[in-house]
Amino acid sequence: MGFMTHMCVTFTAEGAFLRGNQPTMVADACATRPIRRGVVNVSAEVLHEGALATIADLYAVVVRSGTSLQ
Repeated sequence: MGFMTHMCVTFTAEGAFLRGNQPTMVADACATRPIRRGVVNVSAEVLHEGALATIADLYAVVVRSGTSLQ
């Protein structure tokens, strides 16, 4: 697992789910960077939240912080 929400974290959660696991992801334990290439201009915050929405929609339970796990 890496730290970029829109890449490593998303695909790790997807892989775990597809192998029959029920992953939980801590949103504050990952981050991402903005993407600014050509006509694409997405802030890190928007990209992070969008990836969290994708993960939460199917692949994993998403909690905001580690304290949410207790």
